[in-house]
Parts: sequence; C-alpha cells; structure tokens
Amino acid sequence: MQTIQNENLVIKEGNFTVNQVPAMGRKCTRCGRSLKKAYMVNGVPYGPVCVKKLFGIRIDRLAGPTVRRPIIQDTAQQAIFSEPTSGVIYRGRIIGKDEDHIIVCQRGAYSYSLRLEDSLQHVNHSPTGFCWGYGGSGPAQAAFAILYDYLNFDLERARSLYQDFKFKVVANLPMDKPFELTEQQIESALTAIDVRRLS
Repeated sequence: MQTIQNENLVIKEGNFTVNQVPAMGRKCTRCGRSLKKAYMVNGVPYGPVCVKKLFGIRIDRLAGPTVRRPIIQDTAQQAIFSEPTSGVIYRGRIIGKDEDHIIVCQRGAYSYSLRLEDSLQHVNHSPTGFCWGYGGSGPAQAAFAILYDYLNFDLERARSLYQDFKFKVVANLPMDKPFELTEQQIESALTAIDVRRLS
C-alpha cells in the first residue's frame, strides 16, 4: 500500500485532489452527516469514511493520507459507469475470463466498486464473491453489501434486512446477466419488508 505524507493533508490521486478544510458546519455530500473533520475532494466536502469508500483514499491522522486503490482500476469498466446519474444506482456486471461478478455503486458523477472484503468483515456467506439471480450464499453476500453501502454503513439495520432483501430483490435479478437497481427500487423493497414485519 502506497503511503503519501503531507503536513497539509493535500494529495492528488488520479483525477482527484483531496485537502483538509475546517468543518464550519459542513455536511458530507455522500451520507449527509455533520462533519467534525472535512475533506474537500475536487471542491466537494466529504467525511474521512466516505473519502475512503468513494475514492479509495484513507485519511490517517498519524501516517497521512493513504491511497488504497483506484475507484475502478480498469478503464473499460470506468467507461461503463462514468455517466453522471441522479440518486443512487447499483449495477451488477460480469467481467473477465473468470466471469467475476462485480457490483458498482454510482452516486451522481462518482462510481466505486463494492469491495467483497468489506462485507465479509460483518457477514461471511461467500468468500469467493458476489452472485445474484437465486437464493444462495453469493446473493446473500451481495444483498448485505448493497444494503450496508446504501444505508450508510448502518450495520445493525443492514444485518436485520439483508436476508429478506435477498429473497425479495437479489434472488429475482437475472442470473449471470447484468442488472441495474435504482434507489427507488431499493426504497420500495425496504418499505414492503417493514410493512410485512408489522402485519
């Protein structure tokens, strides 16, 4: 892992420039939380957790900013996901000779892959990767990863919902084919799950 140290916490990674600024009542553009520490990425405010999740740059108070990885390493993939959107969209794709299943979240102009290892830290159904289109372990891992990201890392709520979300949504996506899941579809599914639990 490459480490970049700078006293002013200003770094450049690819097309992104990150610098620390006074919080001054700012809120994170991604999750909407009030910021104690604000980091401007190309002039847009984010918190340190969302800088890591969106841009692959970890802010370490002692070691300095650390570049974890590019958002999307392959330029062909980046072309697929680079069109700006309104709201949040999750897209599933199957790539490469090994037919790896990847899920990419698009938030406005920014795209980032959901990292399998991030979700495996909390639920471990499928260490070999995400899948969709049936009710097994790969779709369970995908369901949790999507909800954990969508719910702004609310672990308790993601854990309570992901199995129902798997059966209601992920299992019904086209097997071994690309998919697109919008914010409206996710909200509709979560509402239906909550209503069913109350009845």
